[in-house]
Amino acid sequence: MGKVTAIASGKGGTGKTFVTAGLGIALAKRNKKVLLIDLNPYLRGIDLVLGTDNGLLFDMGDIFSGNCSPDKAIYQCEGIRGLSIMSASQNTNDNISSELMKSLMDVLRDEYDHILIDCHGCGKIFETAVQSSEQVIIVTDAEPLSVRCAEKTSRRLKEMGLNNNRLLINNFNEKKFFRFDYFQDIDEIIDKIGVRLLGMVPEDEEFAVALQRSSPFSVKTKAVYAFDRIAARLDGVDVSLFLE
Repeated sequence: MGKVTAIASGKGGTGKTFVTAGLGIALAKRNKKVLLIDLNPYLRGIDLVLGTDNGLLFDMGDIFSGNCSPDKAIYQCEGIRGLSIMSASQNTNDNISSELMKSLMDVLRDEYDHILIDCHGCGKIFETAVQSSEQVIIVTDAEPLSVRCAEKTSRRLKEMGLNNNRLLINNFNEKKFFRFDYFQDIDEIIDKIGVRLLGMVPEDEEFAVALQRSSPFSVKTKAVYAFDRIAARLDGVDVSLFLE
């Protein structure tokens, strides 16, 4: 059965969609069958960055309203074998309960090795996403506001009884980190958030531009290399946390 992972963050702008897409591509490259679910109706993005936006007919809202079966709302990404997406409902008033979402995950996990949920940052949609997942990856960057929000997200997950959480530091620039001197070191960030570090993704303009152009599949950059290593760790392979 496939593993369901929610990609969460305490604030916007930390790169949840960037991380979801990057990890999805990396896992598919490992010959895994991967489904990316966009659970942010306020700012749908997965379909756009992976180049499937023009062909969408059905979304998650259509599944729960009875307009289509789950398989009809799943779209294969043409750029890489084994990677598919399910788009968020376009109706921001759709209220998907945790029970319905869990039922959908039970159906889909038999078909996929990994299901990654790009979830809204807070509220009912956030709770639905994390309660339907086996683990949560908290995404932050190395700035004080993001770290504080990630700390609140970590605390909220633990209050909900969800303790299988990991931390991913995104958009990391070592020179800026030490020049700005917000934190003494990476360990201080980890201690504040109170979650084990899964990996770090470096600041990478080339990969970010490739996502904006819906063409991330062929680039070979620092971020791509980092996602490959994090995907390996998700699959239980013992690789270093840090890029050499």
